Amino acid sequence: MAADLEPLPPTWNPLEGPAAAHVPGPAPPETPVGRPRRLGRRRRRLLLGLVLGVAALVGAGVVTQNVLDGRATRRAVAVLDAYEGSDYLLNLASAGANRDMVPDDRAMVDAALARTDGAQAAGYARLEGALETSPFLDGSTRHLVASVRALLRARVADLHALAAWRVRPVASRGPQPQDPSSASNAAGLQALAAAARHAGHPAQIATAPSPTLNLDLTRWSDSSTGTLLAVGDNSAVDFVDVDAHSSFDLQLTGTAGQVVARAGYVAAVTPSGEAVAKPPTLPAGVTHLGLAGQILPAIEPDAVWLVAVGPDTATGMPTTTVTEVDGNGRRVAGPAFVPDGAFVTGGVTADGLVIDGTGGRLAVWDPATGGQRVVTSVPAILLAASANRLAWQADDNSVVEVTDLGTGTTNSVQLPQGNVVLSDTDVASTTCAFAPDGGQLACPVAVLSGQADPSGAVGRDPVIVDPFHLALVNLGDGSVRVSPGAVGRADAHPLVWSPDGSRVWTIVSSEQGSLLATWATDTPSAHELRFRVDQTLTGLAVVGG
Repeated sequence: MAADLEPLPPTWNPLEGPAAAHVPGPAPPETPVGRPRRLGRRRRRLLLGLVLGVAALVGAGVVTQNVLDGRATRRAVAVLDAYEGSDYLLNLASAGANRDMVPDDRAMVDAALARTDGAQAAGYARLEGALETSPFLDGSTRHLVASVRALLRARVADLHALAAWRVRPVASRGPQPQDPSSASNAAGLQALAAAARHAGHPAQIATAPSPTLNLDLTRWSDSSTGTLLAVGDNSAVDFVDVDAHSSFDLQLTGTAGQVVARAGYVAAVTPSGEAVAKPPTLPAGVTHLGLAGQILPAIEPDAVWLVAVGPDTATGMPTTTVTEVDGNGRRVAGPAFVPDGAFVTGGVTADGLVIDGTGGRLAVWDPATGGQRVVTSVPAILLAASANRLAWQADDNSVVEVTDLGTGTTNSVQLPQGNVVLSDTDVASTTCAFAPDGGQLACPVAVLSGQADPSGAVGRDPVIVDPFHLALVNLGDGSVRVSPGAVGRADAHPLVWSPDGSRVWTIVSSEQGSLLATWATDTPSAHELRFRVDQTLTGLAVVGG
């Protein structure tokens, strides 16, 4: 059994173990003492890096959103500011055109405004394109941008509706669309409220529309007239050069009604009942012609008739006297008492003054002799008088009667269907006026039916619309031309011709007050002048041209 045992190494000490005998054996396994400490530090570094990266991304996102919000906000505020400025200029341009125009400019002004409205709408669409949007904008910025966009779209709709309305015929266009509309007003308030919290000065927007009407309403007349006028209102008598677009106060009288122009001077009546005269220049002095309530141009080119009403010194009853004087106040004829029961009509002929005599019949009265010549066999109203003709009407105001004083013959002129002459009984001026050569008669006519009043309401109440037109009656062939322009709310009055008979002048009552109007006989229509006064026009005379 001992033989089977392997002998031990000689140096082995069972108490010391194999190492003591320096016998190599298998190495003991390493214990993982330091590794968990190194892995923990690495994880912390990775986690810290991840946190810092996320923080950097979040910070960058916040910065980016702030940049986008700020830029979008500034752009929205700038667009809103550009819109408000442009819309203000459009309102100024529109109001200015409506203020400076006369009624006959309506079609031209409407066309220009329609073009401008369309261009303005296109400009607002460009402004909308300048707005910035992004999904990263905050709620306040998105609300501001959306509010400005809604305002621009509502205003574009307004302008398109206005433009469409302006291009339709006046008779069929109906009432003007609300400008701005209630939708635009509401959108504007929302946009202003959204922008109120954003202070500062907005940048300029290069695409902002700038309204341009391309209208010249500074000229008093669009065509040359070659005429100088004396125009009276409630404060003065002005000398008006139509083609030069200039005027100055003649300093003739503080206030005036009727004005007449004679060879070398202009005459007017003061409120105190005195007739005064003055050459149509500033340095000249004023000549007192005499007491008068009315003045009538005499047949002599340098004289006037003074018509004065006062009590008879013997009976106390009202009487009328007439006196003819020249521009220096020298007496030419009279004074003479108008026959009892007769009235001065304002007509002057070569044989005397036209009076409304016995039974309402018209007669020519000679103040020098007191003789009368009855012209009409029936009661009549004088329309106009010249040296050798009378125009009058009896019971049918759609017919004008013209009597030749030399032959005694009377011709009738029928006005177009629905047209009548509504006479003006003002002594200072007859309703109609003969041209200097006697070949034409200018009259105001009221259109009581037809296109001007399809309902016929004007015939029942002639003042509810503007039915009064100018008409030119050709006394040779009896034809009548009615002007489509320079319509008024009352008779055009007075009517005066240029010395060469090339045009007639008058005062028309319009929606803007009283305006001067003229009709060149070789043109299809009369038109108003853009000559403005602060008071109502009361007198008109052609000084030259």
